[in-house]
Amino acid sequence: MHRALPGAGDGVAFVGHSQPTHSGNMLPFAQGLTNRGWTTHLGDFRGHGRSTGRGCALGHLEPGSGWEGMRDDLAAHLDATFDGVPWDKRLIVAPNISALLTLDLLHLRPDLARRIVLISPPPNQRAIHVLARSYVKARMMLHAPDRPDEKTLHTVYSFLGAQLKTRGGLTAAVTGDPKVAEALAADHLAWPVPTLGYWHEIFRGYEAAWTRLRQARIAPGTEILLLSGGNDPMVSNGRFIAPMLAELRAAGASSVSVDRVEGGRSGFFLEEARLNVAARVDAWARGEAGDSAPVDEGDMASVASDVLMTVGGRDGPIEADELVELCYTAIDDESRWVEMLYRLVHGLSGPEDEGNPDQLEKLLTALMPHWDRSYRLNRQIMQTAAIGSVMQNVLERFDLGLAVVDDAFEISYRNDSFARAATRLFGDVPLRDALPRAFRDQTREGRREAVLMIDGRPAGFYFRPRALRQTALQRGGASGVLALSSGQGLQADTRAERLDLVAFALGLTQKEAEVATLLADGLPTSDVAEALGISINTLRTHLKRIFEKLDVTSQVELVSLMRSSVLDWARAQPE
Repeated sequence: MHRALPGAGDGVAFVGHSQPTHSGNMLPFAQGLTNRGWTTHLGDFRGHGRSTGRGCALGHLEPGSGWEGMRDDLAAHLDATFDGVPWDKRLIVAPNISALLTLDLLHLRPDLARRIVLISPPPNQRAIHVLARSYVKARMMLHAPDRPDEKTLHTVYSFLGAQLKTRGGLTAAVTGDPKVAEALAADHLAWPVPTLGYWHEIFRGYEAAWTRLRQARIAPGTEILLLSGGNDPMVSNGRFIAPMLAELRAAGASSVSVDRVEGGRSGFFLEEARLNVAARVDAWARGEAGDSAPVDEGDMASVASDVLMTVGGRDGPIEADELVELCYTAIDDESRWVEMLYRLVHGLSGPEDEGNPDQLEKLLTALMPHWDRSYRLNRQIMQTAAIGSVMQNVLERFDLGLAVVDDAFEISYRNDSFARAATRLFGDVPLRDALPRAFRDQTREGRREAVLMIDGRPAGFYFRPRALRQTALQRGGASGVLALSSGQGLQADTRAERLDLVAFALGLTQKEAEVATLLADGLPTSDVAEALGISINTLRTHLKRIFEKLDVTSQVELVSLMRSSVLDWARAQPE
């Protein structure tokens, strides 16, 4: 996939992309360069964006050749971009993995472009190289290389996110802007769960790029800008810049400048509207930038010590049994995985004759089954808790009574709606005594399901879920679930319950749900504003927020969405 945006000037630029993104995500930045006169080209590397398909799956690289294949893709993009363009008119903007690909290509083609911008490149830190190499080798013994590997994705971004002052989800290392994070997550071509083969090649190429740069002699006159974010964990907020600066100068770059975009994280180039990164790059390329930013001093050992202090870990040697213990402690406390990673990397961050890579490889090989099991248990618990929370919300909101009972109908858990329904149906009589004998007989006969009839009408439903099979074997153990109808449902306040359903299902506020529901009922905006006692301007503000939340652009789309989903379901409830 290759595209070009024609500019009015004679400068020509190629813009790469990062690991979790593709060229489409770089369009706002590229357009910013084009607006400043650059003819700007973009392209996807294999396994990313639209450079995928049969034989080249999204988020996968073939172990042993995938990195070189991506490097060939970069070379092809540059050939197409700079065909017939004088060397001194060329600009490469390379974020993240495209920065590594550019460095790797420089040892083969030292005269790529007069000006090169390396944005948040993964740093030349030996300890990270060794840990990544050993981790993926151990992981390959457990996980097929062509299968998505969520655990490794989680490990990589947890490692990066641990350096942030405020922790968040996996995208926190990339951006602190919720809208940018949501857009990435919603883009089916961005932020995939890569395969283990993908990570194998990224880690292999990461180490190879810096190693081969030491053998390169960059063409005289080449100017390089190291550009990073002010809160950028990829370069440890600037502490990893100095070693990269030294290596680029040693490789022959005529000048290496440093700049920092305050307020940006590792994916700050995705926030062009807020940070105006293209203007900064353009100013540097035209020689109009100010002095190079100051370079912070720091190393991997100090970074690891700071992270360990934050998570409450220590930075001394770590033994295998302690690692296993941390693995299982992390089931309830994910910061223990972070401690484990930074304890390991701290042990590798001394001189090259310290920190035995072979010993680390053996350690990780023995640890990986425990690490994998603890991760899967953590995900299961998290998912169960999330589902439980949603279901509880639904049950309470729509007045569905639910109780977990044993064979004698003693209650081990009930929600408030069940208590109200039981009081309405049975008064103060205990449940085990109030239930009709025929119903209790049905459940004792081992039937998995039974309908509770009161005065000839269905009032409840009993069932034995598979999840309670083991507890049912215990004396007095929970064995079944009894659901009771409140007898009210939406009858008490049909409109209020309907609005609750719309708000809950679509993630709207109560007022936004009212606006959306009245519009879907066919009222014009003026009547909606009058019915709610608000001005037309306030109504428009509500509509703007509704459009953003539901990803629609017009009232027609909104009404169509409402009538084809939750609103029809709400209307179907008994009144």
